[in-house]
Amino acid sequence: MSGETERDVSGWTVDTLGAHILRLLTEHDRRYEQRFKAQEEATKAALSAAQKAADILEVNTQRWRDASNEWRATLTDRERQYLPRSEAAVLEKQNAERISLLITRLDTIEDRINSREDQGRGLSKAWGYVVGVVGLVSAAVAFIVGTR
Repeated sequence: MSGETERDVSGWTVDTLGAHILRLLTEHDRRYEQRFKAQEEATKAALSAAQKAADILEVNTQRWRDASNEWRATLTDRERQYLPRSEAAVLEKQNAERISLLITRLDTIEDRINSREDQGRGLSKAWGYVVGVVGLVSAAVAFIVGTR
């Protein structure tokens, strides 16, 4: 009937087969539940790690933005302190004119000093001649007075 022989009795019945399949299904359900819980825990851990990484990234990004803004502000301050090219050209031209005027004045002052030095030399020579003439006149007077 069921393919059994009297020498080889299996002992399976519909009830034992149903109980066996129910045990197998229960065991499979338990294994699947364990796998699901393990996957859920792994997913939670991965999401938690991803959230921590995102938080760290956000903090670092904010620090980078702050440093970048500070750097931009520093560059803006430096740009304000620099002299524009057009103003520098005007100042360079003014300074060149002033230097040229100063050189002209220095040449004039040098000419005046040289003429005064020349006058001083002329006066020195004139005094030398006056002293020489006075000495000669004195010698002549002394000679004339001494011979009388």
